[in-house]
Amino acid sequence: GIHLGFSLDNDGEAIYLYESSEKGGSLIDSIEFGLQVPGLSIGRLGHEGSVWALTRVTPGAANRPQPYGAPQQLRINEWLAATETLFAEDFIEIYNPDGLPVPLGGLFLSQDALSQPGQEAIAPLSFIAAGGYSVFQANGDGEEGVRQLDFRLSSSYEWIYLLAPDLTQIDSVHLQAEGVDV
Repeated sequence: GIHLGFSLDNDGEAIYLYESSEKGGSLIDSIEFGLQVPGLSIGRLGHEGSVWALTRVTPGAANRPQPYGAPQQLRINEWLAATETLFAEDFIEIYNPDGLPVPLGGLFLSQDALSQPGQEAIAPLSFIAAGGYSVFQANGDGEEGVRQLDFRLSSSYEWIYLLAPDLTQIDSVHLQAEGVDV
């Protein structure tokens, strides 16, 4: 087969297609994606091919869209707010109980039910597998990455919200007096 000499990260990546250096080396096309689902691909859909979506793997054939489940079914499943020995960073885990993958792009994990300045949505073209889990590090250190959140969790009193792109609440949990490494 054809091998490119590199692999793609399922935690987000970008791909760039350039003309050959003999033709000037200009950028022809590109795509940035977030969290990926094993066994599925990202592909262009539609007559013009202008819409990127989760697709079934169809090398050498027309792209076929993968049906999505509803983001409203997603749940905040697990969190860790007081790390000491067992884990390096606070985390929040999202669970998808649906039998279909669900798009995460544009959703928010937040400590507030309302949008805050600088709050970043989950990266576009991010997905969670059917019956799957996605873990986000709440390290609050400004580190970039599709799994990095721009806040830390408090072990004494905290709310965590999962919000839709329009900021309606999908799920929330209230943290109270969490134990260390629990």
